[in-house]
Amino acid sequence: NLAPLAEFSKHTKLANLMLDYDFDNRVRALSYGVKIGESRIPSLATSAAGWKVWSDTTFPIDYSVDPKSFLAISAADVIDGKVSPHLISGRIAFIGTTTDTLGDQYFLPGYGRMGGVYIHAIGAESLIKGRPLDLGWLAALLISACIGTLAVATRRALLQNLLLAGGAFLIL
Repeated sequence: NLAPLAEFSKHTKLANLMLDYDFDNRVRALSYGVKIGESRIPSLATSAAGWKVWSDTTFPIDYSVDPKSFLAISAADVIDGKVSPHLISGRIAFIGTTTDTLGDQYFLPGYGRMGGVYIHAIGAESLIKGRPLDLGWLAALLISACIGTLAVATRRALLQNLLLAGGAFLIL
């Protein structure tokens, strides 16, 4: 049975938290959802972003979203009543651990190791901004080859440098 516990079922929805990470402990993409038996379960990011689209594919995570832009509140402060309800009312809330003790730490480019909850939040923000586009490595290879060919064909050093610098800027 995949349903939430009865005491939570009217306040929550089921979501998939699975992360696929690479050899360097970096999550490059999140799934839109998974199918288990006859049930289709959206990922936490898909559900939080309000997407109703079902797909068993993945989407790239937009790591230009700064994880430090998310408001982080201690569970102890919530329990102790130190957090105003107005501070979190009407917001999407992710509840998760950020301790290394539980092993839920992943590498976020530009920020180092952070809790897995941040990956789900960044994934949701990626979807809220629009359908993520992953051009893959082939587009960068073709652009590099064209710019490299133009730079080699050009005899003027200044133009070669401008082409190579502009190409590097375009690809990055």
